[in-house]
Amino acid sequence: MYVCGPTPYHYSHLGHAKAYVAADVIRRYLEYRAFETQFVLNFTDVDDAITIRAAEEDVPPEELAQRYIDAFLEDMDRLKVRRADTYPRVTEHIEDILVVVQDLVESGAAYVVDGDVYLRAKEEDYGRLSGQSPGEVVVEQIQGGGGREGPLDFALWKRSREGEPAWESPWGPGRPGWHVECYTMATKYLGPGFDLHGGGRDLIFPHHESEDMIAAAHGKGPFARQWFHNAFMTIEDERMAKSLGNFVTIRDVLEDVDWEVLRFFLLKTHYRENGTYTEVALREAEREHDEIRNAIVRLRADSESDQPGRDEALEAESARTQERFEEAMDDDFDTKRATEIVLSMAREVNDAGPLPAAAADAIFTQFCDLCGVLGLCEEEFED
Repeated sequence: MYVCGPTPYHYSHLGHAKAYVAADVIRRYLEYRAFETQFVLNFTDVDDAITIRAAEEDVPPEELAQRYIDAFLEDMDRLKVRRADTYPRVTEHIEDILVVVQDLVESGAAYVVDGDVYLRAKEEDYGRLSGQSPGEVVVEQIQGGGGREGPLDFALWKRSREGEPAWESPWGPGRPGWHVECYTMATKYLGPGFDLHGGGRDLIFPHHESEDMIAAAHGKGPFARQWFHNAFMTIEDERMAKSLGNFVTIRDVLEDVDWEVLRFFLLKTHYRENGTYTEVALREAEREHDEIRNAIVRLRADSESDQPGRDEALEAESARTQERFEEAMDDDFDTKRATEIVLSMAREVNDAGPLPAAAADAIFTQFCDLCGVLGLCEEEFED
């Protein structure tokens, strides 16, 4: 799995939480289904937004980026998003990127104009992910003038401008283009033809289609076999984003609610559907999560009792719960249905009388498995 990570120039907001909690649950469920996973999440640590904010704060760009990388990892740890196997950074892979760009130039798939390097884009390659035709796309605007052969061509390497980070290259000082960065890092760590590529829905075009076009031009085989794109968190009917200045940070929310509540709140919406942040919805999630936690506490207590016998009806319902949960998650990782199923079973437990120890232990074990996939109630399952 390769998931496009953040550009670290500010604290992470709820849109980031939605994206990376969703990717975490996908990974957890694949492992629940006995797949071995290798998870790569990158940091785009060279970007105009970083350069501008670093200048405003009068700190080096790399210092600013490191500050917010550290903050991002702290926020993800608090949300129990498991650490990736690898966190590649653009600034640590300039040589790898230069090799890819040089290969593309030498093969004729890319060309040089005054220190900029462009990919020769093919019209037939557009639209595979976004469904757009070439006439509908908004072409990336290249800083520093024209010179492109075609209107759809995009930059692989950009010549340096005053005040921004730059590296030496065969075409003069500059920095890599966004799309070739992720293509290079994904294939370096996972190889061509890796299984899953994820990111926000806003990355489908131009970023992910451009990565795919680079892969085709590079001739190293297929790129990603499957793609998944998360939708957004909205606030006042507008997409939550750092660039729009209308975001609520993860840290702000976690001052008011427990991490499990926020995680449960995010999972109540399918990853491909927009979530809406409201205080009412957050408090509803808190009440529902308490019902699940109470059921687990109750099951643990009953499992440690000496009450003999079985509760075959409730145990059978628990088994059906597990089957329905797996059906929901097999259907494009539908956490909305999955959380509803777990909540329904929790209510069955809470409404039941004292349970025999054997029945409570069996149901507790199933709750442990399902909540483990969702990343919930970890403390309640600890010995």
